[in-house]
Amino acid sequence: MKYKIEREEYHAVRDAVISLSTKVNSRVIAGENFDWKYRQSPLGDMAMWVDRHAETGRVIGSYGAYPRKFLFQGEVIVVYQRADSIVDQEYQGQGIFRALVAQMTRDLKNEGVHFHFGYSNDLSSRVHQKFTEAREMFESLVYVLPNGTATLSARVLSPRFRRVVTPFLPIISAVFKSRNHIKRLFQKASYQLVAAGDFTDIVVDWSRSNAKSYVYFPVRDYDFLRWKVFNTPADVMKNVRAWWLEKGNQKIGYVVTYEVPETGQVKIIDFLCNDLERTVVESIASIRNYFVEQGVDFISSNVAGRIHQDAFRKSRFMQSGKARCYLYILNETAVDPTSVTDGNFWYQMPIDRDNFSY
Repeated sequence: MKYKIEREEYHAVRDAVISLSTKVNSRVIAGENFDWKYRQSPLGDMAMWVDRHAETGRVIGSYGAYPRKFLFQGEVIVVYQRADSIVDQEYQGQGIFRALVAQMTRDLKNEGVHFHFGYSNDLSSRVHQKFTEAREMFESLVYVLPNGTATLSARVLSPRFRRVVTPFLPIISAVFKSRNHIKRLFQKASYQLVAAGDFTDIVVDWSRSNAKSYVYFPVRDYDFLRWKVFNTPADVMKNVRAWWLEKGNQKIGYVVTYEVPETGQVKIIDFLCNDLERTVVESIASIRNYFVEQGVDFISSNVAGRIHQDAFRKSRFMQSGKARCYLYILNETAVDPTSVTDGNFWYQMPIDRDNFSY
């Protein structure tokens, strides 16, 4: 089967890509959600690599990547984050996904981009591992803090085990709540969470402060946070909330959360503080205590970066899983291949993922 892969503008392939995504994923994603993710980034439209059938011109595969700002050696650079690889079921297994990755890599390398990256499942990981430019990143780890039983019984336990455990759920719930209450008593956590209706440019200063501890650090600025937090599609926005972390009248940091509608689980999707050495552990502990006091059943987050992972562990979150990420080194002069798997290479949270929701 002959096909042709080219880089195309999103507006030219929008409807075809949405149609293909609906067909492949067996679910409808609203055009509003596509446009938010593909067109409304403050850095511009998603770059699209599209595979067309050579005879009919029909779109049978696509892969996107949107520009992201990172701090590197004190300067802001633009890299690309891969998103939404889609191949029509009729043509899967014919090397189309690999060809899309290869063309993206060639084009971005020619532009002088430092790297492109994206999160992967087991199937796509097998393809990424075949590229000499690709490196599996330092693990992005999932952390959880149970504070009740509803989420555990509905989402974690198998049906058979759930029937056995259900009679004991009140006891288990009491143990979790007592354990979390003791944590509150013995760990310093004096910052207050104050609802944030918007962000200010102070987050840029915090990005630069945090960046000193990592080789690459994702820029958090007003435009990025407006896009990812306050300008989300309606079905996402209703479950997203943001807070400042404050002590007295001083802002220490911020946190953004997403409440899973089906379970009431709260996900910490973004967090930044003013001083990693002095305030990161107390900030995470203060966030934990706030939601424990609110009676939230289950708190979770996903974070890459050794310093921030240590802060979650010190705040008594439990590790429960990981997410795989592959980074393609396109400029070996700038990117040391041996540093990619180091825990101080970069920092990532769920807000950095390429999802249509959180």
